[in-house]
Amino acid sequence: MMSLAACSEEVPTDYTAAHREAFLAACSRPIDDPRLLSDVCGCVYDRIEDEVSFDRFQQMSERLAETPSSTSTPESDDAAVDGSGDTTATGAALPDEIARLVAECFTVEADL
Repeated sequence: MMSLAACSEEVPTDYTAAHREAFLAACSRPIDDPRLLSDVCGCVYDRIEDEVSFDRFQQMSERLAETPSSTSTPESDDAAVDGSGDTTATGAALPDEIARLVAECFTVEADL
């Protein structure tokens, strides 16, 4: 009976505070400026939450977690492109819809 209860662990079906915290922690790695970090990463997460279905968000998260971050070569200008045309500076494939949100938030929040 106890093992059945353990198997019924609830899987989230929508964005949670834990998702936000994990996203902000992951987003913080490449940015040294704390203000930009909170502003840009917070903006990106808020836009994702508003514009991307939770199922799609989970699919992208799983795909990014499986992608090695060292796939770029010296000749690739530190950018990798996968079959879908997604790119990032770290080599992990970033979906175009998220790259667009990052660019828009960076432009607005960095006052460019």
